[in-house]
Amino acid sequence: MSKHTPGPWSVTTLKATNGDTCVGVKSDEVGVVVAWCHGRSIEEEHANARLMAESTKLLEALKYARRFLKPSEVDTVFIDAAIKKAEGGAA
Repeated sequence: MSKHTPGPWSVTTLKATNGDTCVGVKSDEVGVVVAWCHGRSIEEEHANARLMAESTKLLEALKYARRFLKPSEVDTVFIDAAIKKAEGGAA
């Protein structure tokens, strides 16, 4: 079982004390910022944040889809490794 901050996560923006806009990802369930995003532009920071915010849903979707895949019919090694790595195991 993953030990990450519970999802769902969403994109948030805050103003830093110097006036800069900071883009982050927060847990909607516990209300804490789980990551601050950086990029070469504010657009890239938002894109990075959107990808991270959806990661909890993507992991759940991958785990759900994996239940229907048979290793004898589909190469599931890559999928299994991705799930294990996301949950803190060695890939």
